[in-house]
Amino acid sequence: NSPGSARTAITVAAACKNAEVGVSSLCPTPIATFSSRGPLNWNGIDLHKPDIAAPGVHICAARWDSAFAGTTCFDNQHAKISGTSMATPHMAGAAALVRQAYPAFTPDEVKQLLKNSAQPLPGVTTNDQGAGRVNLTAAITTPQFITSTPSIWSVATNPTTRFSIHQQSFSVTSLNNSINTLTISFDLPVGVSGSAVPSTLN
Repeated sequence: NSPGSARTAITVAAACKNAEVGVSSLCPTPIATFSSRGPLNWNGIDLHKPDIAAPGVHICAARWDSAFAGTTCFDNQHAKISGTSMATPHMAGAAALVRQAYPAFTPDEVKQLLKNSAQPLPGVTTNDQGAGRVNLTAAITTPQFITSTPSIWSVATNPTTRFSIHQQSFSVTSLNNSINTLTISFDLPVGVSGSAVPSTLN
């Protein structure tokens, strides 16, 4: 739902702490039970959402008045809270730090760098975790390249076979001048059958 369904937003899943996976009732898998799942249906095509995951279970946060009684952590001014509302500030801070490290990056490039460097979590699908759990160290210190978000710019149906051809375009920006070879692979969107092949590489 809105605003997470916005294609330009960084939509965040709530990840569990490693020690709580399989222990906490909220964490039978590395992604919390309450975290929204994808895909997002856009113009008849299923797109992967969320984009990325960040810690969102039993996070110490500033307490308002006497809210969340019984969940005190650190002191009486802090409480343990769970929700994607706890995961989102982690990503906001991560995005700010990436922007500070790479001030020339556009918002989309910041988003893609965070996704490209994320750590995939075991046992959950892309529709649960997006690109994986945020890895800020990898995003800032070891980026090799970033890719833009694929965007559907043409959909055509063959009148004889009734097969649809979905064409997508994206860009790859190298951050390492020593890289001179790039191998591209394709995964079909959720719910789409057929074959994925590169038609034009510029």
